[in-house]
Amino acid sequence: MSDDKLRRKKLRNTNFVKTDLEVEFLSGVFKSETILENIYTKFDSKYLSGEKAKWIYDIGVELYTTEDALLDTKALKNLSTMPKSKRKLYLTYWKKIKKASKNASLASTITSMENLKELYNGRIIQLSLKGVIGSLAKAEGGEFKELAKARNEITMLGSELEMADVATTVTSPMDEYDSWLKSYEYKQKNPDSFKGILTGIRDIDRDMQGIRNSELGLILGESGDGKSILLLNFAIWCWIYYGSVAVVTIEMSEEEYRERFYCALSGIDYERFRKLLLNKDEKAHLNRVMKKAKKNKNRFEIIDVPEGCSSNLINGKIKKLRKKYNFVMVCIDYLNIMSTNDNRASYEWTVQVEIATELKRMARSLKLPVWSAIQKTDEGKVAFGKHIKDQIDIGLTMETDENTDDTGMMNFGFFKTRNFKPHTWQAETFREKMRFIQFTYVKRHKAKSITKKRKIKT
Repeated sequence: MSDDKLRRKKLRNTNFVKTDLEVEFLSGVFKSETILENIYTKFDSKYLSGEKAKWIYDIGVELYTTEDALLDTKALKNLSTMPKSKRKLYLTYWKKIKKASKNASLASTITSMENLKELYNGRIIQLSLKGVIGSLAKAEGGEFKELAKARNEITMLGSELEMADVATTVTSPMDEYDSWLKSYEYKQKNPDSFKGILTGIRDIDRDMQGIRNSELGLILGESGDGKSILLLNFAIWCWIYYGSVAVVTIEMSEEEYRERFYCALSGIDYERFRKLLLNKDEKAHLNRVMKKAKKNKNRFEIIDVPEGCSSNLINGKIKKLRKKYNFVMVCIDYLNIMSTNDNRASYEWTVQVEIATELKRMARSLKLPVWSAIQKTDEGKVAFGKHIKDQIDIGLTMETDENTDDTGMMNFGFFKTRNFKPHTWQAETFREKMRFIQFTYVKRHKAKSITKKRKIKT
């Protein structure tokens, strides 16, 4: 049995399971396309305790998002590859759903959805506390390593519940109008105060006006295009001009990421670092760069986490470090190789969309802007389908062409925008120097590898 199925089995053995409510919810979801359209981006099948309910919901959402078709009995039979005896049980369950749909409405389905989320929280709390109590009992018997296990369980519990509860405010537009108008007029008089954190690339910043608190931005590109370099540049620009930044590296080690930072700041070709070829002049130049960099009061923190990490793990580490450093932005390199908060890792679109959804919740929980990257498949498509756009605020595309290696010119555009009209453009890149942005810290040395001088304020 997989870890996911084992965890679901344990959750079903808690007290917070209501199968009738799950039937009621599904009866509304698959009653009409209007209800399904309003629900599927806000609900995850992990909230359903039963395997039949989860399978039917997932297969129904996939059918709708790929074929624009609503699940019915005929489609259910055609999509099922399970043995006859098992299929019969699922069809019987489906008949219960269709029978209950007579009384379903959008309002009742939304109510059921919120109640199912609360029941899921109850299951999580009960299961986690059971594990904590068991670990404490073992620790009392002398197995002191169990204390660390108990602490980790409590941390994960608090993070998961906070993620589930984020953004549940209730307001009235009539009651809030006077305060909104006052705020709006202040913004009109002070527009620069309400821009987000800029990237340092003129064409991006002209359209976006920066990424704002609680927003999730994703960079889309193929392997080798330079997504990690662009993320690094966004982080450095933030560190120079705005405040402390946390960079979460998953694919690369902390040591490799640190060298890329030195390379980007100094403008010395990365091959010189990688092949241990830095000469006396280059070291002297790097020393001058880093001497000035150390004067920057903002922090540039690299957080090295393993492949398959979850947003809950990253969220916990950011919150712990945030007590010491006042971060203003987070960069995560990168989304595809993460796992869901219940430890599922896959390139299937449903799993990848769930990871994106959890990162969005993390951004809102931290009230910080978050940048990450996603990778195209070999066929040039997003690995997890078009509905990733529903979970993010900004989607930036980057593409090479047959001339990029010679000219350094990269094609950029947007696949998701907040409230601006997107356009495409070309920009010169310096990937061998880990740069998409022209920033220098000190007067360049004689080597040609340093970009032309430009003064900046720290």
